[in-house]
Amino acid sequence: MIAFLILAFLTFSCNCSSLERNLTKHDLFKKLDDDRTLAQELINYVYMKYPYYLKDFMEFDVNKIKGISEAKALQTTALEVKRKKSNYTSYELLLTEINNDRPKNVETEHKTSLFLCSRAIRYGNNNPRYIEYREGEPESNIIILSSHDGHLRPKYMPDRDAGCWIDNKCVYNHNCEKKKKYTKNFEKCGMKDFNDNFSTDIIDALEKHIENVTGYRPHVVVNHLHRSKLDVNREIDAAAFGVPDAEQAWKDFHNFVRRAKKSLNGRRGIIFDLHGNDVSDGFIMLGYGLQRSEMEDENFSANTSSIQNLAENVKVPFEQLVRGELSLGFYLSEKGYLVIPSPKIRRPRGRHYYRGSYSILEHGSNKNINGGNIDAIQIEVHSKYRNDYDYEKFAEDLAFAIKTFYDNNYKLHMEEIVKDSH
Repeated sequence: MIAFLILAFLTFSCNCSSLERNLTKHDLFKKLDDDRTLAQELINYVYMKYPYYLKDFMEFDVNKIKGISEAKALQTTALEVKRKKSNYTSYELLLTEINNDRPKNVETEHKTSLFLCSRAIRYGNNNPRYIEYREGEPESNIIILSSHDGHLRPKYMPDRDAGCWIDNKCVYNHNCEKKKKYTKNFEKCGMKDFNDNFSTDIIDALEKHIENVTGYRPHVVVNHLHRSKLDVNREIDAAAFGVPDAEQAWKDFHNFVRRAKKSLNGRRGIIFDLHGNDVSDGFIMLGYGLQRSEMEDENFSANTSSIQNLAENVKVPFEQLVRGELSLGFYLSEKGYLVIPSPKIRRPRGRHYYRGSYSILEHGSNKNINGGNIDAIQIEVHSKYRNDYDYEKFAEDLAFAIKTFYDNNYKLHMEEIVKDSH
């Protein structure tokens, strides 16, 4: 397989849409055998027909910068094109985007892929393999995150170990010890640096199974840096310890999540942040942003939850969505898994429990933080289902549970709204 870098944004695969069929009929397929020449000609053809795709990813109007668009593109994005061995008229295209550093309050413009049935994989800013965004299909309302299973450990990045306790708070950077009287405090400011091994393998399988059961490929954002270098599920100071490239990767991850949310074009949707643990005695833990004390209460409120928007849009008690027969925990427990919370195991009751952290709070629908109409749930998968268990089977069961949860709480309700409006 020949791989090379080329300037563009394009998603391409044969025999999928009318646009693609037009391209497959192009004389280039008959005349050119060289991968580089063929792909360059295809890129030129697409830019000629659809110049606004340059603007979407490079933030300039190609029509206003005639003559230097190629140079501008060189500074902002590159695309790796690979011909598939199984089909010589089919390509896998991997995008590297160089201008992903935007303030978190700036919304990113999003256009769907040019060719909807193919797969666009975008990479982040500082290193094209640190953060990955697999663009879902425009119709998909499901976003999946992989935060803690990265395997890249660049030597130039020092490990996240512990911050310093200064003025009754933790200060997270690698220079805090240089200040007089301060040393790293591992008890109060220590970091977790172990990975949730195999969680990305589950996500790879989950992506496939969700596409199978819903008909649409979900959006997926993956962090490839080891947790000792970056923890995208924390605030940026504790996540990156002031290391510039780690901070940039953190920004890339969360900007890609925002881009995935933006692609829903105002529709309701849901984020699943997949993690792993080995402390819960074989339980799967579902986090909704609720504190343990709230989970122990019979009458907890949706007002502090990462699924607040869902609670406001369905006509059932909030408890039904968290640990009742409309909850994700219920649908997973129906497949034979032990789940906290669920109808069978309603409360932690002394067991380990993770409520969910930065990502679901930042990107979920809690009105006290950012609000919106996209909910978020953190899924903690016990190591028995990631190591010894057939994780392909678990991913299939999880996809079924997600689809059932979505159909009963999002799809059916949206259909009711449409029906009531007539």
